[in-house]
Amino acid sequence: MGIIKKGKQGLFRLTVLSAFLLSGAALYAEPVKENILKSTGARASGMAGAFTAVADDYSAFYWNPAGLVLMDRITGSVFFDSVYHGKQTDFGFNYTHPVMDTMSAAFTYYKGIYADSKYADDILYFSFASFLDAGKKYALGANLKFNNTGLTEGPQSYGRGGGLDMGLMIFPDFLEKKMRFGFLAQDMESVIEWNNGTKQRVPLLFKMAVSYSIDPTAIVALDIDMLQYTASTREARTGVHLGGEKWFLLTDIGNFGVRGGFMWREAMEQNHRFTFGLSYGREDFVADYVYILPVGDFGESHKLNFSWFFAPRQKYEYKEPSGDGVVKVDGKAKELKITADEQAVEERYKYMELWLSNKYLSPNKDTVQDSVELRLKNMPPDPEGAQWSLSFINAAGAAVYDMNGKLPLPESFTWTGETKDGGQANDGDYAAVFSVYYGGVEVWKKARVVTVDTGVPQFDANLYPKVFAPHKKSAVKELNVDIQPNITDVKSWTFTVQDSAGQAVRRISGDGFARQISWNGRDASGNTVKDGKYRVELILRDFAGNKYGITEPFTVDTYVAGMSVKPGLRIFSAGKQTVSFEPDFPEPARIKSWDLEIYAPDGSVIKSWKDRNMAVKNITWDGTDNLKNTVRAGTVYRYRCTALQKNGISTEDTGFIQSALPEFKDAGIELTLAAVDFEKGDIAIPAGEYGYLNQAAEAIKKYARDYFVYIKSYSTDDANPEKNVQLSVSRAAAVMDYLVNSQGVPAKNIYCIGYGDGEYVLGTEIKQEMPKTGGRVEVDLLTR
Repeated sequence: MGIIKKGKQGLFRLTVLSAFLLSGAALYAEPVKENILKSTGARASGMAGAFTAVADDYSAFYWNPAGLVLMDRITGSVFFDSVYHGKQTDFGFNYTHPVMDTMSAAFTYYKGIYADSKYADDILYFSFASFLDAGKKYALGANLKFNNTGLTEGPQSYGRGGGLDMGLMIFPDFLEKKMRFGFLAQDMESVIEWNNGTKQRVPLLFKMAVSYSIDPTAIVALDIDMLQYTASTREARTGVHLGGEKWFLLTDIGNFGVRGGFMWREAMEQNHRFTFGLSYGREDFVADYVYILPVGDFGESHKLNFSWFFAPRQKYEYKEPSGDGVVKVDGKAKELKITADEQAVEERYKYMELWLSNKYLSPNKDTVQDSVELRLKNMPPDPEGAQWSLSFINAAGAAVYDMNGKLPLPESFTWTGETKDGGQANDGDYAAVFSVYYGGVEVWKKARVVTVDTGVPQFDANLYPKVFAPHKKSAVKELNVDIQPNITDVKSWTFTVQDSAGQAVRRISGDGFARQISWNGRDASGNTVKDGKYRVELILRDFAGNKYGITEPFTVDTYVAGMSVKPGLRIFSAGKQTVSFEPDFPEPARIKSWDLEIYAPDGSVIKSWKDRNMAVKNITWDGTDNLKNTVRAGTVYRYRCTALQKNGISTEDTGFIQSALPEFKDAGIELTLAAVDFEKGDIAIPAGEYGYLNQAAEAIKKYARDYFVYIKSYSTDDANPEKNVQLSVSRAAAVMDYLVNSQGVPAKNIYCIGYGDGEYVLGTEIKQEMPKTGGRVEVDLLTR
C-alpha cells in the first residue's frame, strides 16, 4: 500500500507540472542573455552568477526554477537594478508560494528600461517546481515567460513572444548532503516576432553547476555555461563563474552576509567581472545589495532587493492504512504488532536527515570549534506522543552524554564535549546517535561521528638562511622553513614575517600540510623589504581548531661589499713565467669564500680554484690547464674572481691576461702585410681599411706555405692604461675574426696580442714600437 501511495504522489506532481507547461505558452526570446550585469537577483549577482546549484531565494525563477522548492515560506520580493551607471534600469516584484510538502509556484513581473535606445521590456514569469521523488533527491522546475518589448516613444516598433526554461537540481547522499548539482536550459527555441514580421531567435543558454556548503553559514559554488548564438555549435561561447558567501548570525542585532565572485566569458568585452555583495536580514525579511565594478566606459552597476517572509510551508498530510509491519531496532529486523499510526510515523520519518556542522570538536573555550551542532533536515509533521533521544557514545560503547525529550522535535542540538558528570570528554571518536520513538518503538535512527581533539599540532621547524639577502646577486633566492610536525592531520597554516616593531610585512597562508614554506623577501605590495632584524611566526591549525605556533629570528642583509683582483703580469710567457692573482677585499669580515676561474677564448674553463677561504691571500697560475698542458702562446685568456659573502650575495671582478707571442729561432722572412688605423675609442674596423686586409689575406693564401700570422695591436687613445690595453685586445680580436670568418685564413696559424700604450709591457724594444698617438693594428707574416 505504501508503494501505491508513492505512485499516486508522483503522478499528481507530474500532472500538475505538465498542465503548467502546456498552458498555452508561446516561445519567448529574452532580449538580454545571461549576464550578471543584466540579470535578476542581487545575491546571485554578488556571487558572480555562480548560483545555478544554489538557487534558494526568490531569484531562482531566473537562475534555476527547480530551486524554488527550497523556499519553505511564502515570500514577497521587490528588486531594483541600476546597470552601467543608469544606462539600464530594471525593477519588478516576485511572489513565491510553497505548495504542500514538495512543490512551489511563483509569479514575477520584470520591467527593463534602456536609456539610450528608448526601448523597454515588460516580462511576466510563471514558475513551478517540484521534487520528483519521496527522498527529495531530485527537483525539476520550469518557467513560462511572456514578453512585450518596444519603443517607449516615436514610431511604433514592438516585438512579442513567449519562452520556456527548464531547470534540474540534484541533492546526492554523499558528503553529508553538503553538495548540490544544478542544470539549466534557458530559452529553448525561443523567438521574438516583431510587428514588421521579422523573427529574432534568442540564443540558448545551458548551465551546469555545483555548490558545496562548508557549514550552515558558508557556501562556495562554480557554474560553467555555454551561450549559443546560432544553430552551429561553433558559435557557442563558454563562461565560468566562481562565487562564495558567508553569513554571520548575530541573535541580538540580526544576520549579516558577505559574498564575492569572479566571472569570465569568452568573446565578451570586457571578458571578466569581479563582484562584491552584502546582506542584512532578520526572521521576517532580508535585504541584499551588490556592487559591480565599471566595465570599460560604461560605469559601475548596483543591485538592491528586499524580501519579506510570511506563513511557512503547509505540510501535506496523508493517512496510512492499518496493519502489521516490520521495524528495525538496533539495525536488526524485528516483527512487531504495530498500529497504523505507528507505521505511518515510521514511513514519514524515513527521509529525515541528521546534519553535522563540523566533525571535529575542541572544547578548550578559545571560541574556535568549542561545540558541534547537529541539525535535522526534511523534518515531517510531529505526531503526538512521539519522543526523541540523542546520545554520544565512546569507542567502548558507553554513553558519555545524553539528551532526550518529547516532540515537537527541535531543529538543532549543541554539544560542548560535556559528560554526564559535568566533566570533559576525552579525546577520541564518539558516535552521535539520534533516535525517534513512537509507542515505545524506535521508528527512526541516524548516527554521525564526532571527534574530540584537544591536542595541539606541535612541530619543529628549521629556518634558513639565518641571514637572508633578497638581492639579484644572492645565491639563495628564498627564505625557507622546513616543517617536521608530530602529525600530518593539519587543516591550515599561516606564515607571517614581522619586522623589529612586530608589524606584519607579509602573510602567507594555505590549506593542508606543507613540508616547506618559502618567502621571496617581498612585502604584501611586492617591494623588497629593508635591511634589519625580522622574525618568522609559523602557526599550524588542525581540524578541531587547535593551533600551535613558533617564532624564529633572522636578518635581512642586502649589503654588497666591494672587491677587485688584478694579475701580477698582464702579458706572460707561457711555460716560463707564472701569474699571481691577489684579490683585494676592503671588508674581509663579510666574505665567506672566493673562487678563481680562467677561460679560453671559446668560453670554456681551463683552470679553476674553488672555495678559497680568507686565509688564502693569492693564487699563482703557472700557465697550464687542468690537464697540465701549457696554454697556447699569443692568446687572450679571461679570468673571473667570485666572492661569496656571508649574507649569500655573490660579487665578482673580471679581466684578461695574454700569453706572449711564440719565439722561433729558425724564423725565415718577416713581413708586415697590413696596418689598420682605428678611429679613436672605436673597435670597429674602418671601412677604408678592409682593402689592406683583403690584400694581406690573398697574399697569405697564395704565396705562404709554412707560416704564422702575428696580429699586434697598439693604443694610446685614453689616459688610462687599462682602457688602452682593453681597446688594443678588442681591435686585435676584430681583425682576427675578419681574417678567419670572412677571408678563410686558418685560425690555428694566427696569434694575437694587445700591447695597449706599453704601460703593462716589459721590454724596451716593444715600447719603442708604440705609436705616439692613436690606435694601430699590424698584421705580420713570419715564415719558417
